Amino acid sequence: MATPASSIDDISLVGGPLLVGSVFNAFLFGMCVVQCVTYWEHQRGDSALIKSLVVWSIFLDTVHTCSLLDMLWEYFVNNFSRPSFLMTVLWPFSSTPIFTTFTSFPIQLYLSWRIRRFSRCKRVFVVLCTLSAAQSTLGILVSVSAYKNANLATYSRLIPLVDTWQVMAVIADLSLTVFLCYYLKKNRTGQKRSDNVISRVISASVETAAVGAFFCIMDLIMFTALPDTNFHVIFAFPMGRIYTNILLRTLNSRSSLRAEFEGPMSIPDIALDQSSHNEISTPPTANRVQDNIGSISVSVNVFNAADLSNSVPWQEMQAISNKIIGIKDIESQRNSDRV
Repeated sequence: MATPASSIDDISLVGGPLLVGSVFNAFLFGMCVVQCVTYWEHQRGDSALIKSLVVWSIFLDTVHTCSLLDMLWEYFVNNFSRPSFLMTVLWPFSSTPIFTTFTSFPIQLYLSWRIRRFSRCKRVFVVLCTLSAAQSTLGILVSVSAYKNANLATYSRLIPLVDTWQVMAVIADLSLTVFLCYYLKKNRTGQKRSDNVISRVISASVETAAVGAFFCIMDLIMFTALPDTNFHVIFAFPMGRIYTNILLRTLNSRSSLRAEFEGPMSIPDIALDQSSHNEISTPPTANRVQDNIGSISVSVNVFNAADLSNSVPWQEMQAISNKIIGIKDIESQRNSDRV
């Protein structure tokens, strides 16, 4: 904006998005805290490195959220009678890209490492790490440039750099999702249980990537199309919280994936007439349950996963389980459940 924000329209276009973006960020921060509490309650057996990553992400989210609240106080309380002060870019505003990249970079490295462990392909790991490092470097450069242009009137100079950063961030996020989905589909075994779990992981990965890409693209569009306003901060402020939610959702989902892999197996056989019902041969180790509902006979053979541990399909499922969840994750979760 070339002139000071003096009219109510100018104030609403500049100050309004700051308030909306900060409130939205606080809402997502609350979701991160809930996810973090869930993590510490159920994933106590993780390595120190993963725990440190969780602590680091929550720490950055807390500092950034508190700094944004301080920024709002400075704008709307301490300088309430000075509308033109909204043109000044305070440090919580200009440091947002740094908070975002400091959060996203280690999380992207962790997700890349999981793909590396699943695919056993070093080249893919190097490519993903390079993309993550590139987008993080660009994010830091954006913050440095924002410090040098500490006035909204000169922020339009950052459009090329911001656009490049956001495009690179989208490429990095989508690359993580594409490689993960590719190797997951490649490891389908034809077993219903393992394929269902793989489908769940693919769906969750696509959903989280879509959310992250949406925020990056909207930030890019708003900043490029409306450089004289602050509408882009509605999507820029909470972007770091999106990555933290992705991390915690990935970590917390391991328990349900493990339960689905290791739970009891059942083979239902339903017939309309009990006299014509073909009995299913029951192995000695199976428990047979039978119930009659009207004229319908339901016969179910229930197996425990341990009874099938020597079968080829079960061994294939266990191999997929170890790749998706990680054998160390399974054992550490079992140990924490015993505590």
